Amino acid sequence: REHDRSEWKQAVHYLAGETSVFVGDVMEVLVSMTPRFTVRMMQQSPCSVEAPLWVKAPLAAKCSATLPILPYHFLMLTDVHRLQVYADALREAVRQQRKRLGRRVRVLDAGAGLGLLGMTAAMEGADVWLCEAVPLMRQMCREVLGANAKEIAEKEGLVQLLPPMMSTRLQVGEDVPHKFDIVVSEVLDLWGLGEGVIPTMRHAHKKLLEDGGVMIPSRLVVFAQPLELQLWGPAERDNKVDLSPLGSLLKCKFSPMRINQFPHRMLSEEPCPVMEIDFRNVPSQPPDGAPNLDNVQLCIRMGGKPALRARMSTVPITTSGMLCGYGVWWAADLGNGHVISSAPSSPQRSWKQLMRWVDPPRFVSEGEEVQVLSCYNENQVNVEDVHVPKAMVDQYQEQVSQQLHQQQGMPLPPQGKPTREEPSPAGTRRGSQPQQKKKQVREVGSDAAVAAALTAASDAVHSGAAVGAAAAAAGAAGAAKVEELYADLVEVD
Repeated sequence: REHDRSEWKQAVHYLAGETSVFVGDVMEVLVSMTPRFTVRMMQQSPCSVEAPLWVKAPLAAKCSATLPILPYHFLMLTDVHRLQVYADALREAVRQQRKRLGRRVRVLDAGAGLGLLGMTAAMEGADVWLCEAVPLMRQMCREVLGANAKEIAEKEGLVQLLPPMMSTRLQVGEDVPHKFDIVVSEVLDLWGLGEGVIPTMRHAHKKLLEDGGVMIPSRLVVFAQPLELQLWGPAERDNKVDLSPLGSLLKCKFSPMRINQFPHRMLSEEPCPVMEIDFRNVPSQPPDGAPNLDNVQLCIRMGGKPALRARMSTVPITTSGMLCGYGVWWAADLGNGHVISSAPSSPQRSWKQLMRWVDPPRFVSEGEEVQVLSCYNENQVNVEDVHVPKAMVDQYQEQVSQQLHQQQGMPLPPQGKPTREEPSPAGTRRGSQPQQKKKQVREVGSDAAVAAALTAASDAVHSGAAVGAAAAAAGAAGAAKVEELYADLVEVD
C-alpha cells in the first residue's frame, strides 16, 4: 500500500570529522552486525598521502561521532518550516518595536538552545540576551555565536550570553539591567505545555517584560477532533485475521502519532478549539476546592491539585462512523498573523499529534453531538470524552421534572408521560415563567448532568472529569444538583 511517508526512518551515520573527497577516491566501508550495526569508513585518495586521522577507524574507540544534543533538537534544527515561521515573526516584531520606541530593541531568548532565535533578532540590530539552563547546550551556543560574531557586528547587533540558569530565576537589576521589549521562547512539545512554557511566560510577563512589550508566542489554542482510527483494522482486513485481543493490551489514554500516516476518517467537519491559553494572563493556581470549570461551581483536579482552568465543549458529528478517539494538537500565535501548529496538515516535522483514545469505541451518527471536557495545569493538557447513555438521560430528566413540580407545589405528572402545559395565570403571557421552567427541564435533562456523574462513578480516574463536564453542560440547576448528590465525586483526579 502506498503511503505519503514511509513507516520506517533512515539513519545518518556521522564520521568523527569531515574530509574532502575527489573524483577517483575509493571509500571503503566496513559494516559489522551485532545487536546494533556499526559502520566504519576508510578513504584511499590519490590527492593525499594518508587519510586524515579523523577518517581512520580507531582500534579502541568508535569512529562515528554523535552531536552532543538530544535527538529531538536535531529534528527541530532541520525543520525548515518551524525555523522560518519563528524567524519571520521575530523579525517583524523587532522592526515594529524599533519603529514604536525609536531605539535599539531589547530581546530576551528564554531557553535559547543554540541561540538561533536570538541571532535572528541580533541580525535586525537588536540587543539580545540569551538564557540557557543546560551547560552543554550553552557551551554549544557560545561556539555558534563565535562563528557568527562578524555577521552580527556588521548588522550592529549585540548579544549577551547569560550564565547557565532558568529564565524564571532572572531578576531585573541583578541578572539583567533592564526589562525587555520582546520575550521569545520556543519551549513547546507535542503536549504544548510539557517543557514549561507556562511558568516561563508567566514570569516573563510579570517580571521581565516592558509595558507594551511583545511575547512570542502570546497564546496557545488546543484543538480536538473526533475521528475513526483503528490501528490494526487494515492488517485484519488484509490478512483476514482477528487482532481484537490487542485492544485489551492498549492501556494508554494518549498515544503520540502522526495521524496522517494511519488510515483514518475525521468525524467532524472542523477541529474544535477546546482550550485557549493566554500567556499574558495565565490563571494562578486555584486554592484546593475552588471552582475552575467555566460557568459552573465545580472543581476539576489534575495531579492532585485543581487544574488552572477547565472547559466543556460540544462537537457536532458531520460523518457517521466509529468514534475511536480524538486527535489533539495545538496552534501557537506568534503575532502579526504568524502561527506555528502541530496539526496533521502542518508541514512542520518537529511535533506529532496526540491520539486520545475512547474506551470502548462507540458508533456516532451524523447530527449527533459529543461532549469534550478539557483542562490544563502548568505542564499538561487533558482531554476527556463525556458520554451519557440515553437511559440515564431519561432517568435524570424525570428526576428533575419531579423536583421542579414539587418546588412549585404542582401535582406530579404520571410516570412516563409528558407534563401538560397549564393555562397561563391572569396577567401572565403564555411562554413566560412557567413555560421557561419547562424549557429548563428539557435542557437539563438533555445534557444529563447527574447521568454523567452516575456513569463516571464506576471509574475513579475519570469520574471528576465526567461530573464536571456534565454539570457544565447542564447549567446552574444541574450543577447544583450534582454538587448536592455527588459532592464526593467532583474532585477526583
